[in-house]
Amino acid sequence: MKKGMIILFAVTILLMISTGCTSQDTEVNSTGTIGEGSSIEQIDFEVSINGIKFTQEDVEDLDYVTKEVKKTSKEGEVEEVSCSGYQIDGLLQAAGVTEYSSVTVAASDGYSAEITEEQAKLETTILGLSQEGEQLKADELPMLVVDGEGSKTWVKGITTVTTK
Repeated sequence: MKKGMIILFAVTILLMISTGCTSQDTEVNSTGTIGEGSSIEQIDFEVSINGIKFTQEDVEDLDYVTKEVKKTSKEGEVEEVSCSGYQIDGLLQAAGVTEYSSVTVAASDGYSAEITEEQAKLETTILGLSQEGEQLKADELPMLVVDGEGSKTWVKGITTVTTK
């Protein structure tokens, strides 16, 4: 357990060093608030990443980001939305995953989608917890957010993440 915590801490530090902030990032400051005084609420979620269970408490040291992304509807309409959550690549690194070619996310209802390594490493690919400033409904938490992809890729109610 202690070794795992040390590895998680080291990976988190490396992640923080290797990723720079963009103008669209919103970082959590030392008081646990986002931006100008709005608090991060405790959002109950649990997701298994390659068999390792993660909850909000397990990821609170990772950057909580807000990204402006494009989502394509079934009808082909493109909508720009603001989503907040944790970057998928950062979560994978926190789970000790450094090499993979694809990521598959599966929802509680059995639906799943696969994204490429390149998509997973984008700063705009996140494990979303809120959209347009509103927390997602309990049965939608967490949600895969992939900039520019259609609604079939935006999987809601994720329970497992696996890599190949």
